Amino acid sequence: MDILVDGNRASEELWKTPVIHLLGQYNILEDELVKENGTYDHIQKVLNGETIDTFEASYMIKQNGIEEERWLRSLIYPINDFMGGLKNFVIIHEDITELKMYKENMEHLVFSRTAALEALADIGKSLLSTQSLKDIFAVIANQTGRLMNDEKLFIALYDEEKDEIDLFLIEDLLRSNHLGEP
Repeated sequence: MDILVDGNRASEELWKTPVIHLLGQYNILEDELVKENGTYDHIQKVLNGETIDTFEASYMIKQNGIEEERWLRSLIYPINDFMGGLKNFVIIHEDITELKMYKENMEHLVFSRTAALEALADIGKSLLSTQSLKDIFAVIANQTGRLMNDEKLFIALYDEEKDEIDLFLIEDLLRSNHLGEP
């Protein structure tokens, strides 16, 4: 089968290459990246008679010496001759890079929010199980340490008599008798 590469302006923008530069010079079945990222396997499915195949793959696209990873959702379908035999195939790409990045960001956000809720639940349990401010602050320090990379954690204590708020480093509070506990 002769592999005819054709495209439109959208494909030129995606691949950063004018289609005219590919005609007669590019064979998708011989492209190492196509083999490495799994696209070749999907093409083979269509060449072996499957009617349609949809998949996602990562491509490194180079322009002006700079490589950029792009994620594409691709649809491959056959073009058959009048006898029903495979004449060629068409690949349609949709750039889903931003969608992938959004999904990864959302997964990270869900993970971090879940961890925060678990830490708050542990702090809440300690509030119910102890009367000791030192124990409560120790749990707060431990749980917030799971969530944040900062080594320094401050806590605000309100003095109702003075109508003042004092900021203390939790590690200092845990080492001192400032809380009125032995």
